[in-house]
Amino acid sequence: AEPSSVTMHVADLDGTGFPDGDFWRAFLVVTASDSDGMPVSGATIAMSVWSESNLWAKTVCTTDASGRCVVSPSVRPLLTGIGFRVEGMAHSNFVYQPAHNTDPDADSDGTFIKISRPW
Repeated sequence: AEPSSVTMHVADLDGTGFPDGDFWRAFLVVTASDSDGMPVSGATIAMSVWSESNLWAKTVCTTDASGRCVVSPSVRPLLTGIGFRVEGMAHSNFVYQPAHNTDPDADSDGTFIKISRPW
């Protein structure tokens, strides 16, 4: 069956930093929804990762049946925080609408989130 809605967006960005030996790990969960608020599985989400104002890495994850995907890079201890910016979403049945990106919490705007070092 064809999906009833053809657009998708980021519905939530949740980030946590936790210690990992001498380093720390940034744990990010991205949630993708369609315009009806239903989870979108199989969406490929491309992100840039920033340290201060410097591009630190690029990463991609693919959403599961719950519409979520996780990235969890290891970060060297000198960095007090890293930021993740959603650069794009791709799916065969949906068109990405970045203007619809949102977050029910106050920790992001649905497009960019900063994760702080846990100490």
